[in-house]
Formats: sequence, structure tokens, C-alpha cells
Amino acid sequence: MFWRQSVRYLLCILGALVFLQGVAHANTGEPPRLLKETRTQKSAIPAVTLQAIDASALRSAEAAKSIGSTVRTKIVSFAVTEETSLAPHTHGAWTDVSDGRIWRLRIVGPGSTDLNLGFTDFFLPKGATLHVYDPVSGYFQGPYTADQNQSYRQLWTPVIPGNETVVEVFVPTSELGLLELELGQVGKGFLDVFNQGLSSLQKQGSCNIDVACPLGDGWRDEIRSVAVYGLNGSTFCTGTLINNVTQDFTPYFLTADHCNISSQNAPSVVVYWNFESPNCGDLDNGSLSQSTSGATLRAQNTDNDMSLLELSEQPNTLYNVYYAGWDASALSPTSSIAIHHPNTDEKAISFNDDALTTTDSCILFSQTISDTHWNVDNWEQGTTEPGSSGSGLFDPATQRLIGYLSGGSASCLNTAGNDCYGKFSVGWSNGLSTWLDPNNTGTLFVDGANPPSGPAIDETRVGDSRTLSSATLSEWFYGKTELPDGLSALTVSLTPVNGDPNLYTRANQLPDLSNYDCRPLAGGASAEVCAEENPPEGSHFWGINTSAAYTDAELQITGSVNPGDRVTGISESSTGFWTIYELSLPEAIDDFSITMDATGATGDPDLYVRYNAEPTLDNYDCRPFQASGISETCEITSPQAGIYYIGINPFSAYSNVVLTIGNSSDLLCFPIITVSTRIAVICI
Repeated sequence: MFWRQSVRYLLCILGALVFLQGVAHANTGEPPRLLKETRTQKSAIPAVTLQAIDASALRSAEAAKSIGSTVRTKIVSFAVTEETSLAPHTHGAWTDVSDGRIWRLRIVGPGSTDLNLGFTDFFLPKGATLHVYDPVSGYFQGPYTADQNQSYRQLWTPVIPGNETVVEVFVPTSELGLLELELGQVGKGFLDVFNQGLSSLQKQGSCNIDVACPLGDGWRDEIRSVAVYGLNGSTFCTGTLINNVTQDFTPYFLTADHCNISSQNAPSVVVYWNFESPNCGDLDNGSLSQSTSGATLRAQNTDNDMSLLELSEQPNTLYNVYYAGWDASALSPTSSIAIHHPNTDEKAISFNDDALTTTDSCILFSQTISDTHWNVDNWEQGTTEPGSSGSGLFDPATQRLIGYLSGGSASCLNTAGNDCYGKFSVGWSNGLSTWLDPNNTGTLFVDGANPPSGPAIDETRVGDSRTLSSATLSEWFYGKTELPDGLSALTVSLTPVNGDPNLYTRANQLPDLSNYDCRPLAGGASAEVCAEENPPEGSHFWGINTSAAYTDAELQITGSVNPGDRVTGISESSTGFWTIYELSLPEAIDDFSITMDATGATGDPDLYVRYNAEPTLDNYDCRPFQASGISETCEITSPQAGIYYIGINPFSAYSNVVLTIGNSSDLLCFPIITVSTRIAVICI
């Protein structure tokens, strides 16, 4: 017992020196270099405190905008802005590191539910990186690099949860004099867009239909083209990514003119992809992690309420977007559907069973041209709301876009209300054709299309292994593993028997020769291992590159847990695929339990536990069978030293399962690297 207490005391000292807590993440690559230090010593970072806001009063005022209105535009305000003038040479602090310098500044917005930043002067030299993050939760966006430099020299960030945000910039030694950066605006959020429980304001109306519902099954492609976007760091609308005649996948994004985009503020556009409910009927719990920042205004018409943007870059291939088709023929459809973000909440789909009729704008008091809009008399299923402005109207017969929402009186409280949409055919002759048919071919319709796919990506799971061979120099194999929240450790190991395969790993993006989170570089046929303690929830990618031909190299993906852990968000969409976690005990300990919790979960996973070998359907030490449902518990009595393998097998697809490892009060666990190059958790 003396030895155990002494080690416990030593590890407590080490714990004070090394901060191991996991980090939440968004659409990110490598995390900020000083993130762990910042989270433990944030008060040491110079801070700028903004004017406080009353988020509750602002939410009430936003909700009141539509009360009593019969015809309205459908824009939502989510933040109030404050002008700033903050730069590395006037604020913040620099830290010297071995290969350069790091600048940090903490922004505090009292009363805010989230913050977003507008860098009104932005130029990063080669090798520099910029991150923004919440110093409390560790949620971060970045790295932004020289790839984000644009001719308009601006960068506008997605929203970051909480009322504090840290800006962290790394500059290599050779580039120190070339950084140009000024933070000119901060958006102070009040709508609680991350659903942190800070707002009692009702989200979208209950009559809305999640795109995850079966009614959306015939529209899966078009759903991927629709996105909510922020403008000026303060307002939200909806838009649609669209194809063009040349089908070169220029990222044209179509929305409404009344959303107030101009040539001057288009760089402030931040598009959020795949903001959707994970389950039908949730109307909630979507993710804002996938975004594209910056745009250029290409075409605009007020009477028709049309704005065409060209985004600053193509959306990340991992976002799996779709370029919607369109029809400029002016033929009148006999029905229509809308895909939109009601109240700028999770994406919804609405159905109109009646023929469209031609009308003037329902949001303008006067206009110079007539018959500019389609009229939807009412919605038979679903509706639109503030935030839906700019969203697309589609013809069910062709699944092509024919309009963009101006406004109307429809809502869940007014199911007989109408909406009007700017006609794509009118926009075509007022600016759209110049950009969408640059060679003037006369084409009046284009079908939707998927952008060119990237390399094949193997969907791997925790506990999986692969045997790989390659005879082609520089050939890549890629894989992606979705991690739940709460794992103690993740290891990806590669054990070749000959040749020279090289292992790379990276969070949320494919690794390459220059961009990776881990690159062991053991050389030759030596084993390589990438080990990460407390890995963040989300997508983790691995890549194997061929330096010399090899055969039968074994790739192993290992996830570790320990007593006291609570692993959340475990999901599997296909049957037949096991998820395996490991618990390594160097000596016998007190009894503990392993529980699979049904609270908030769906589907039918089955729990298996086996000592010193992975469980199978026929070989296990514990299998707490339930005819249906999720809640299952294995009681581990008089546990021995060794490895306990915890397996979850999907009898049917499941989501949001919680796995809890019952704690022992006289137990301390921490990760180590074992002789097999796999990471394990030992408990003493």
C-alpha cells in the first residue's frame, strides 16, 4: 500500500505539470500549440474586455420582431457587434518557442453566449498559423494558414462558444516581420447557437420537418447543397450551393438580396455546412463545426431579390456537399419543396402540393419590373421562418432549383400563410447567366452534381485492424475513425514485416507529407505508433504512405478506457461491425462494473466483455443479454491483472450510447505505451 500511495503522490505532482484533459473541436486540424497551457493559465494572457450585453433582453427583442407581422422578410440577428482595433504590436503577448514566436490575446465579452471575430486586415506568411478557441472548453477553429490569404485581406471566423475567445498566432522565425493582422470587429452572440442551455427562447417551430426524417429521403443530394450563413458577424440567412453550365465546380452560392450582402461585406460571409438534427424529430443537436469563410459578390438584383456569391474556396471534401441543379426556363411547376434553416436552426424541409403562381415581390412596396416571383399559397407540410430567407425552392419533377425565398406570412402559427420566392428565370436574365453560363451557350437548365471525390477512405472503428500491402512508390492508403467523447487514449500502430510503409495521423483532415498531427518516422520495417491521450471527439484520419514496397503490414486501432470513465456518443450505422475498447490492469483490483446506458440513445447494441482476448458472438466472459433495448451491465468481480476487452456489437444500428466504467475509490489509472506499441491504461 505504501508503494501505491507513493506512486499516487508522484503522479499528482506530474499531473500538475502536464495537463492531459481532452479538447473539444470543430472543423480543425492540428490544435493550437499553447492550448493546454492557456486552459490552465488563461488569466496570464492579456485580455481585452468588451462592453457587456444583456443576452436575455436581446433575445426577447429578436423574438418580438415577427410578432404581429403579416408579411416579413426572414432574416435573423444572432449577435451585436463592437468595433475594435487590436493587433499584435498593440495588444496581447508574445511567447518565444524553439522555431518561432507565438502571439496570444484573450477577448472577453461579458453576457455573450458565443463570440465571432472579424479580422479586417489579415495576411499570414508562409508557415504561420492562426487559431481561435474557447479557453474553458477547448473548442477551437483552425489552423488558418497562408492558404486563407485573399485579395480582400480579411478573415471572419465561425462562432466560438462561451464569452471568452483566445486568438493564438504562430509565426516561424524566418517570417517574423511579415505578419499583418488586425482584429477590427467582435460579434457578441445572444441566441445561444450552441444550445448551451443559456437561453429559454424557443427554437424553430414544432411543425418543421427535420431533413433527417423519411420525408427527406428523396432529397438527400439537394439537402447537402443548402447551408445557413452568417454575415457581418451578426445576421443569419440561408443559401444554396449551385452548379454551372461548365460544371467546373466553382463554388457559387445563391441567396436573397434582402439579406443585405454587398461587395464590401461579402468577405464576412461564413457558411455552415450540414447543420442538421442527427435524428428525425429532434429539431435540435446539430453541429456548427463545418464552415467556409469569405466570398465575393458576383450578381445582384433587388426586384427579383437575388444575390449570387462565389465562395473564397471550395468546401472541404470531407463536408460531402452537393452542387444543386437549376432551371431557368420559367415553366410553372405543379408543386414545390423548400429546404431551409427555420429560425436559422437545424435544416428542415417543407412541401407545397399546389401549383405555383406568378406574382410581384411580397416584400417590396415598389419595383421596376413585374412578375418577378413565385407564390406558394401555403405549405401542406412544414413551413418557413425567419432565418429561411434566401433558401431554395425546388421543382419535385426535376429536383432543380427554381427560386430563392424573399419572405411571407407562413409560420407554424399561420399554416395558411403564403411565401414568395424570387424566380430563378428572372434572375437568369438579370445577372445569373453571366456567371453560370460564361460561354453564353444558351443552356437553360443544369442537373446537380457531386464534386470530384477525393481518395478512397476506409471507414475504420476503434478495435479494428487492417493488413496492407503496396508495391507502388508513394501510394497512399487512408482511413477514418469516428471517436466518441471520453476515451482515455487512442493508438494507431503500424507493424510491417518488410519494406518501408510510413504512418501519418491527423484530426479532422486527411494527412499528407507536410500536414499531419503525428509522423513517427521509424524507418524501414520498424514498428510505428501514434499515441494520443484523451483524444477529442470526432473524426481521426490515418494514412499509410509507401517509401519502399511492403507486404502484410498490420495496422491496429486501439481505444482505451479506465475505471471512472464515461464514454458518450458511441454510434454505429451498420450491423456486423464491432467496437472494441481495452482496459489494462497490472494487478488485481476491487470489483467494478461496465454499463451501457440507454438514456437518450436509440437502436439495439449488445455488450460483451472478455478477459485477455477480444470477445466474439460465441466467446465471452460476460454477455448481459436483453431481448431488446440498450441498458446492459457487466459486473466484474475479483478482477485479475491483464486486459479486459469491452465489445459493442450492433444487433441493429444504434446512436448516442453511453458506456460507463464503474469506479473504484482505491484506484488510479493512467496511459502508458506497451511493448506491443499499443497504448494501454494501467491502474494501480
